[in-house]
Amino acid sequence: PHAIFFNRGNHEMDEMNCRDGGFMHEVQRKYNGRVFRLFSKVFELWPIAAVLGGRVIILHGGIPRQRGVSLHLLRNVACRRQVPQDPRNDEDQLFFDCLWNDPHEGNGLATSSRGDGCVAFGRDICRAFLKAPIIAFWPPIEDRAASSPEKLTSSFIKNPYPQQAKLCLKF
Repeated sequence: PHAIFFNRGNHEMDEMNCRDGGFMHEVQRKYNGRVFRLFSKVFELWPIAAVLGGRVIILHGGIPRQRGVSLHLLRNVACRRQVPQDPRNDEDQLFFDCLWNDPHEGNGLATSSRGDGCVAFGRDICRAFLKAPIIAFWPPIEDRAASSPEKLTSSFIKNPYPQQAKLCLKF
């Protein structure tokens, strides 16, 4: 490939990396704490969302709980910092959700097994998100291929979440 793009996810935050046996410990064992701090600073530069071909939005976590999220809002999230563990405003919540939320098979928001503050979004929220004018030049949802007018795809390089494997659904 000519280029590789990274999106920031929940594993690019100190809270996850500082756990026992985690990334921080591996880096400190091989190098030192200064190198780990450099990794942390680099992770803070990674975007929380990417747009592919003007038609696909890529998020590490999932759909935010807020309705009517636009690409403009996503672009303007102050994300050159650690992810807030206890979001206290809409911007912090949007930042948190894009890294942590997961789908569930029902409708609405549900409690997530990931812990405090994390939610699972249902089919109705996925449909509303896909129909919203997230990217102004996306074709309307009705203009997409008839075989898959609405779609949510999850992919894992290595899936450590067997329960979520069945949630890689076509909505």
